[in-house]
Order: sequence, then C-alpha cells, then structure tokens
Amino acid sequence: MSSSDSHLSRLSYALRALLSVMAMIYLLMPRQLEAEAISKITITGLSRITEREFLYMFGIREGGEADNDSIAKGIKTAFLKGCFNDIRVYSSGGGALNIEVVERPFVEAIKVDATGPISPRKLKDMFGLREDTEYNEAITEKAVAALKGTLAKKGLPYAKIKTDSLKGKTPAGVIIHLTVDEGQPLIIKHLAINSPNNNTEAEVKDILSIREGDIYDKDSIDALIEKAKDTMIKNLLYFNPVVSEDVYDEATGTLTINVDPGKKLALSFKGNNKISSDALKKEMPFVEYGSVNEDTIDEAAASIEALYHKSGFINVKIEYKINDKPGETDLVFLITEGEAFTIADIVFSGTTVKPEKLFEAMVSKKDSPYNPDTDEDDEDALVGCLQSEGYSAASVRTFKPEINDAKKTATLNIEIEEGSRLIIKEVKVAGNIEIADDKILAAADIKPGRAYVEAEIFNARQTALTYITQQGYADADIKIERQGAPETTVILNISEGKRYLFGDTIIRGNTRTKWEVFRRVLKHKRGEPLNMAVVYGEMRELYKTSLFTSVNISAVNTGEGVKDIVFEVKEADAGTIDYGLGYSDYEGIRGFFEVKYINLQGMDRQIAFKARLSEQSRRVSLTYDEPWFLGNTLPFNATLLYERKEQRNLDSKTVLYRTEKYSSSVGVGNNFTEKLKGMLSYEFSFTNTWDVQPDAVLTNEDTGTLVISGIVPSLIYDGRDNPFNPTSGILAGTTLKVASKFFLSQANFAKLSGYVNYYEGLSKGLVLALSLRSGIGQGWSNTEDMPLIERFFLGGSTTVRGYSQDNLGPKGSSGDPTGGNAYLMGNAELRITIIDNLGLVTFLDSGDVWSKINEYSLSGLKYTTGLGLRYMTAAGPIRLDYGYKLNRGQNEGTGRFYFSIGQAF
Repeated sequence: MSSSDSHLSRLSYALRALLSVMAMIYLLMPRQLEAEAISKITITGLSRITEREFLYMFGIREGGEADNDSIAKGIKTAFLKGCFNDIRVYSSGGGALNIEVVERPFVEAIKVDATGPISPRKLKDMFGLREDTEYNEAITEKAVAALKGTLAKKGLPYAKIKTDSLKGKTPAGVIIHLTVDEGQPLIIKHLAINSPNNNTEAEVKDILSIREGDIYDKDSIDALIEKAKDTMIKNLLYFNPVVSEDVYDEATGTLTINVDPGKKLALSFKGNNKISSDALKKEMPFVEYGSVNEDTIDEAAASIEALYHKSGFINVKIEYKINDKPGETDLVFLITEGEAFTIADIVFSGTTVKPEKLFEAMVSKKDSPYNPDTDEDDEDALVGCLQSEGYSAASVRTFKPEINDAKKTATLNIEIEEGSRLIIKEVKVAGNIEIADDKILAAADIKPGRAYVEAEIFNARQTALTYITQQGYADADIKIERQGAPETTVILNISEGKRYLFGDTIIRGNTRTKWEVFRRVLKHKRGEPLNMAVVYGEMRELYKTSLFTSVNISAVNTGEGVKDIVFEVKEADAGTIDYGLGYSDYEGIRGFFEVKYINLQGMDRQIAFKARLSEQSRRVSLTYDEPWFLGNTLPFNATLLYERKEQRNLDSKTVLYRTEKYSSSVGVGNNFTEKLKGMLSYEFSFTNTWDVQPDAVLTNEDTGTLVISGIVPSLIYDGRDNPFNPTSGILAGTTLKVASKFFLSQANFAKLSGYVNYYEGLSKGLVLALSLRSGIGQGWSNTEDMPLIERFFLGGSTTVRGYSQDNLGPKGSSGDPTGGNAYLMGNAELRITIIDNLGLVTFLDSGDVWSKINEYSLSGLKYTTGLGLRYMTAAGPIRLDYGYKLNRGQNEGTGRFYFSIGQAF
C-alpha cells in the first residue's frame, strides 16, 4: 500500500469514528422540548430538601409551561444550592416531566470514641470536617492528618486515629465514626527558666502559669509566652523582652524557657500638682510602641502638654531627664504647670450669621478652659456651619486669641469672610432614559429658593439614587453639577446603567430550618425590579428569628438582566440550657433552670420548660410559641403553670397567706409596627389560698379554692435602646383583665393597669429615668371586692422603696396589708456611671393603694427618697438601694435596704 493510500485509510477511519461519536451524542442528547403545559412533575432522588423548595428554585410548576431554555435555567439555579451532583430532566409525553437528581454525599453526623485527657466533644471540634458539609475520602484523609498534627502540638504525638464511614439515615448521608487512641501524653516534669535576672525569672514563672505535671501543649505554651511578653511590657514596663521556648527534653520531661527581659522603665513626674501621676501615665505611648527613645519621649511630652491644654494650662512647660543604667532606664518628666486660663468671650466679625449658631458649632465655649489645640478644629467647624447656611466659599480669615495674663482669660477674636451666598434657582435632571424626571425630582426633594448646602445636596443625591436602584438599576450613579452664582441651577446627571430583575432565591446552609420559614420572610418575587434594600430587610428579619448565627447574601447573574439571590446561612444551636442563682431581700436565695428548643420541627416554633425556686416560692412552667399561627403572621402562645408561694410581712416576720395555683393560658399577638405589639389571651386558673391572716380577709373568695377565668387584651410599646440597661426611649403598656361567669369564672371583675417608662441620656454616664404606673379594678354581680390574689399591693425594691414588700396601703385591724382596688405610683431616678461598670443612683418614689376606686386621692400619696449602688453585669445590674420615708406615719420605721438584680424599672 502506498503512503498516500495509508493516509487516506487513516483519514477515512477517523471520519467514521467521528460520525459514530456524533451519532451516539445525538441519540443520547435530550430532545428539544417545545413550550408546553406541564400536567405532572415527578421528582426522584430528592431527600435533603422538600419538593416545594426544589420546584421554587427550578421555576416550574404543574399547570405552567416549560421548554429547554427554562429547564436549563432551572438546572443552573438548582446547582447554586450546592447539594447536587447531577440533575437530569426528560419528558415522558403528555406534558409529564420527570426530574432525576443525584445528591452529593454529605456528612450527616460525626461520632467520636476516645481514650485520653481530651473529651470526644473537643476532638470533634478539632476535626476539620463539619456536619452538613460535603463528604469524600480525600477530604476525610486530609482532616485526619490535620487532627493528628493538632494532637501532636497538644502533647499527644503518639495518638492513633481510625475512621469508619457508615451509611446515614438519608440516601446521601454519611456518618463518620472516629476512634481516637490518644496514647501516652508528653508531661512537663521539670520547668526551667533561664534569665540573667533572678527577679525576672520569678516574675516570668508566675506570669506563665505553666506547672510541673501539665501536658506539653505546644499551642498553649506559645500563647502563654505571648501573654508573658505582653504582661512584661504593660504591667512591669520591660521593653523589647524576648521570651522563647528553648527545648523540651522528652527523655527527662524538662521544658526550658529562655528569658531576656530587656530594659525596664522607671517612670516618674515632678511638678505636677493639678494632674495626678496616674492620669499622666495613661497618656504615655511607651507601652504601645514597646520602646523608649527620643521620638517616643517627645510624643509623651506632647501628650502631657495636650492634657494640660485641655484644662486651660496654656503656658505649661515639659522637660525631661533620662538616665540609662544596665537593665533599667530612669525617665523623669519635669513639669512647670503655670496658671489655667478660661475663655472670657468669643467675638465674631465679617459675618451675618447669628452668633448663637456659630457658638453652637464650636468646640470652645465661653467660661470653659481655653485650649489652643482646638483652634484649628474650631476653624473647621465654623466653615462647616457657614457652608450649611449656603456660604459655600466661606473661610476664617483670622483666628486670634487675646490673652489677659492678669485676669487669666482669653478672648477669641474671629474674622470671617463669608463670600457670596448660593441660592438654588432650579433643579434639572439629565441623562435618564427609563425613569421619568418628576419621579427623580420627587425623590431628591430639592426645594428651589433655598440656600445651596453641600450636605443637604449630598443627602438628596443619596435619596434619589436609592429610589433609582430600587427600580432595578443596581449600577446607577448620580453626579451633581452646579451652574451659575449667586443663583445656581442644580443638575442631577443620571447614569441609569443596566436594569436587573429578581430571579430565583436559593437558600444554602439550612439543614434543620424548613423552606417555609424562609418563604414567610422573603418578600421579593421573581420578575420584580431588583431592589437590594428589600433583600437586606429580609436578612434582618432572618436574624430576628434567632435561628441563625450568620446570614450572607450574594446576587448571581443567571441570565440577561436577571440576578438570582443566594442566602448563605449558618444555623444556631436549636437547644439551649440556662440556669442561675441570685438573692433578694424578700425572696432570699433563688435560682432558675430553663431548657428551651427554638426550632421545633424546623418551623421556628419554640418550646421551653422553666423552673424557678426561692425560699418562699416554687414556680414551674411549660411554654409553647408559634410565630405563624393558622398560616398568618400571628404569634401564638400557650402556657401551663404551677406555682406555690407564701406571702410574708417582712416587718412582723409573719406569713400573710399561702397559695397554690394551677393555670393555663392561650393567646395570639400581632406586631403592628416594629415597636408596637398587641396580645389577646384567655387565662384559666385554679387557686387554693390558706393560712390567711384574719384581718386581710375582705371577701369569701380570699380563702379556699377559687376558679378565675377571663380574657386579657394588652398593648406594649417598646422604644428603648437596650432592654437591660436603657439610656433612651420609652416603654409603655396597658393590660385589661376581664373575669366573668361567662368564661367559667367564680369571680366577676375587671382590672385595668398601665405604665409609661421614659429614659433620657442627659450626658455621657448620666441617665434620667421616669416611671408612672397605675391600676384600677372593680367587681360586679356577686363580687364586691376583687379577690386577694388579684388586688393591688405596693412597697418593695421595684415599687416604692422605703416600705417593705407589699406593705404600703390599706391594712387590717392587726396591721396586715389587705391590698386594694386602685393604685398610683411614680418613680424618678438619676443613674450616674462612676467608673466602668460601677454606678450610683439617686431616686424619688411615690405612691399609694386605695381599697375602693372612689377613695382615689393624690393628697395621701407617700413619698420616699434614697441612694443606690449599681454594678453592671450581662444580665442587668446588681443593685443595693436604701429608701428613706419622707412622710412616714406614726410608729413607722424610717426606711430600709434592698438587694436585688435588675433595674427598678
């Protein structure tokens, strides 16, 4: 065969092979789907998410239409979920669509068996793989190798790790079983500190907190060494110390630490009478820089001078002496303080702006210490104030302090050059194509005839830009142009960019939380203009559920002018256990224990069991919360409660009465706004009351068993900035309880109560807190007085301080409180932060209780005043109060102490 024939033969073979492959691809390739109505959808292989969520991502439904393009788009979107290896779609005729999915293997659970000092839970945390993440053998082997390295650093170099991969409960789930034999640990039998300074050796050994007998944990030792260096610098004033691990001798178990402390700084001040040495030391930069040299000393001197300038000592002189010795540097600052100067007056010239506005803008104030360091800040503030009045070219020509050495005062003479004032003549829009001029102008809301103020124009630009982006123009921009002076035309130059629409929404990372929870929150719809402000609002709503520790958002281009929104969530622990101990003067030692599950059935439902015990009461409750009742945004609550308590008279040490109560309640609520919510409940209780002091009995219902049943509507407004320690805002509420035979109650009465708390931060560390609380009650039919357990009482640490618990108001013949059908109470507190978490409170309380509503009178109110200490904690302040009675009655004590946790109101 000739060479040319051979080439032709090979070419012919290649062509036949290519045609065969093309035929194979053609036969295997899915047929083009014409757009047709979908009569039925069958999905197989799906286990990790619901069919509803899958079809939402896919963008198809029964009764809708599908073609190859929409199917391809659906597959692309579904892959963003991150849990599929393959998705195949084919038609079986008659509008029936079959979808086969192959899910990625994932780590369903990690179980650890271990022998050694490290618990299985900690080993699980150290393991590189996490539950609900992708699984494959290579990743597992890498995680095992990393765990071995971690254990070696922790003093367990001989650890052995075995892994078994077991089939999980779900088709794609894998259970990883780790068996860890930690082996013999390396033990620190001897600790040696090498240092040229014996004192340093003892100091470092104490700082390191390494003890003989500890496991040789390399990571922990490195962290302790860094801590030791930091402590030597900050607390002991050593500079450039070197602390390093020399060697661990496995044969002898000896750990050797080398220490070169560097130089120690002996710092002192002379001549400082007005400012303490401790205050000056806080200004020193040596710890921050870790060195003492000419530059840091000059910076320290400048800091001292600036501190004196703040107090008006404008002539202060700072000198220093430095003496280098082996191992130590002596640094002495010599301070000549001079006299303090105050600002006698501030005089403006060359301006038509009212002086009051200029005074308000300045840092410097009349009769305050004169600080020359703030002169430039004052100039900048004045220019900003003038520009806000429309003088865009304004400047401060001269800023001259006139010093009077005799009177120790300074007069600030400020000459201003205003320039021409710009007035907005008209506002125009240019460059916009799709969005109408009037819509943009309405959003910007720039009024002709007003002064041209840069800050206001910037805010108007941002408002208009927000409106444009909300219409789907995510890349839009606005540039401001100004033409003419002193009357100027403002032009908003619009660059709309490309318009985008919402595509699909994909949730990633949810394993316990069901798709329906997200659907409640997601307000945007496919095909609407892309508005990221809506998406960020949805992110905030997801955080409010407390189901997630993180929520991240990304917008993914999936088609011409379409963006899919991907929510990447990390779920919080669904179950929590909480407990605590406390003490109050009335209840004595008290404690609580609570178990809560916040994501029951993956639907954001909560169930909680709580037990509260004290020396005088026992309270156990089981609560269920449903945020989405009957398919609507309607919170539902149900509670079962058991309570047994005894009411005491702290003054006489007698028991006033004892009660045992079984109750249940169900209710629905509605959040009218972010701050205002309402609730309507039905309550049923069975109460047994006994050992009641005879003079406290007013009705037959005050002793024995009593069924109370009724409805309780309530409203609450919460505008506080912090629920535990508010510094601003209002908290207000009102509750009406109506008990009637109609609701199977043995007593008939109505009880209305309300409160308003107001908080205002007067200055840093100073908060004014005011409270007004009141209530009235009235029985009818066979109920003349409200039952004892429903009557109002005052007195105690959260009501009128100075009176013992519930001891203010009507009393029986033996002096025991009987409570009443009406009360009024007011409280005022001035909360002062002394330092860090320590605070002081002064207060004025007033109030009284009346047996009948018609006895209501302001003339008989009792008043108390007092002082209190506060120590802030994460759960609220620990407080100690003393209340003093201002208008006490005959034979009454002067007041009393209270110890408890939480603010009074």
